[in-house]
Amino acid sequence: MSDLKERYIYAVVRNLPRANRQDIERELGTLIEDMLEARCGGETPTEKDLRVVLTELGTPAELFRKYSPDAGKALIGEGYYPQYKGFLKLILPLIAGAMLIAHLMLLLIGEMGWGEALLNYLGTTLSALLTAFAGITIAFAVMERRGVRVGVASDTIENLPPVPKRSEIIPRWDSVIGLALCVFFGLMALTFPQLMGMPVEVNGSMRQIPVFQTEVLRASWVWIVIFTALGLVRGVYRLIKGRRSWSVLAVSLACDALSIPVACLIFCRDELLNPAFRQAIGGLLEGVPQFVFWMFDRFNLFFLGIILFALVIDMIDETVRTLRARA
Repeated sequence: MSDLKERYIYAVVRNLPRANRQDIERELGTLIEDMLEARCGGETPTEKDLRVVLTELGTPAELFRKYSPDAGKALIGEGYYPQYKGFLKLILPLIAGAMLIAHLMLLLIGEMGWGEALLNYLGTTLSALLTAFAGITIAFAVMERRGVRVGVASDTIENLPPVPKRSEIIPRWDSVIGLALCVFFGLMALTFPQLMGMPVEVNGSMRQIPVFQTEVLRASWVWIVIFTALGLVRGVYRLIKGRRSWSVLAVSLACDALSIPVACLIFCRDELLNPAFRQAIGGLLEGVPQFVFWMFDRFNLFFLGIILFALVIDMIDETVRTLRARA
């Protein structure tokens, strides 16, 4: 009997913090003795009586959860797991698809052969997928610890969410396209900047000339990561909420507004434009109107203007749609 009791208590406390282990051992020992006395009265308890008492107390795992300071905690809890799994199923295929498109483009412009492209695709894609998996897992673990709600079902009938009106619903494809564009931009700018170029005939053969200098663009990797992350935050939050609200509007406007100066830090650099591209364009655009020549001769500023225009239009569109939906 004594051995069974000791093994039961040990099974309960062996993974508990050492600081509390002895106190819990004494508490359980006293509790078991009191339950045996209550069950047997003045008679000597048998092993059968002890087994009945231990069964009433519950399994060691159940008692461990009762005494553990980490009870109910998990890296990704069941309330967050469906959303977590959904984001993995969405983001990971987007990354794999973007990497595939990029390597197919490298094949088409002759940057790599089939064997090299395949090996490079497997290596870079695996690295990108592991990085994304770790990032999503860490983000959801932080939200779990902070109690950030991500569409978790309500616990009480008094706190049920209202059914959204048709005008409030944000189409899933809208958020998915935004996320896909962010992923594609980040991969192109950081991994395959040479793909952002134009084919030019040189000595009778076509050659891909990058628009931007690869080293200069990659030197701005911090700002590129921040720009991509802002777009991902906006898209993920819209996807989680799934409906237009003041909080969705606030996050969208904040991300777009912060993206404007970050984009300027990336593209407002004269040395960013590839001199070979500028020279090739100069030969091809002889006699064209001055504004057309300027667009390509200062293509980094022209490209920045497109980005800024898209961000401003998005801010206006999101504000108008939210105001209409919440009216």
